Amino acid sequence: MCYYLIKCNISSVRMRGLGDDKELHRIYIAARRFTAAALLGGRGHQASCWMKAMRKLMALREEKMDRYQPIIDELEKLRGEFQKVLDVGCGKGELLLEIAERFGVNCTGVDKKSSKISSARSAAIRKGLGSRLSFQAQKAEEIELEDESFDVVVSAFTVHELDDQLRGIKEIYRVLKKGGTFICLDWGKGARVVPWQHPLSLEEMKELCEKANFKEVSVRPLDGKRLLCVARR
Repeated sequence: MCYYLIKCNISSVRMRGLGDDKELHRIYIAARRFTAAALLGGRGHQASCWMKAMRKLMALREEKMDRYQPIIDELEKLRGEFQKVLDVGCGKGELLLEIAERFGVNCTGVDKKSSKISSARSAAIRKGLGSRLSFQAQKAEEIELEDESFDVVVSAFTVHELDDQLRGIKEIYRVLKKGGTFICLDWGKGARVVPWQHPLSLEEMKELCEKANFKEVSVRPLDGKRLLCVARR
């Protein structure tokens, strides 16, 4: 694997949502191995390139750790007020694992990709959280869970991918208990996504939640690319 291939891998991981720990570790090991080989061979320029790739990777790891922080910050404000959390579009379960560990609550994750659900289940078992975490392969627009069954629903970088965004938000409203909170972190209007995805503006996100009957809807921008929505049922 050459320097440019490692660089392409790093870019690919970021575009796909920062990948998972195994993928980041694989790229890191490759970059470290090539750095050592270049130094031993007296190839200073190549070693500099490998070290540059490693620095980018470390920055990527930090970016991954901070990815869900806005949701965690909102949950901290609600600490002690919730026991059941649903993550819509949970992916491989990174966010729910952190929530379960940090807050000691029961969590459920749904995602349309069964391969990601399988990875999430394995991760929960590895961390000894299998008894408090459950994952199901379901579409956000067709959540097969009971009405008013969760205190909090979170969603990270999912709404912009939905074919029917209003239907997805209505499903979230349905499974949320009265007085419960919906916390949504997503790409905002103007963010770079694939052509068939639909990031929303602040106004569009607020309007979408209000159409789904949410109350006290607050939407604010984050770093010019993302938005954070907090709404109550």
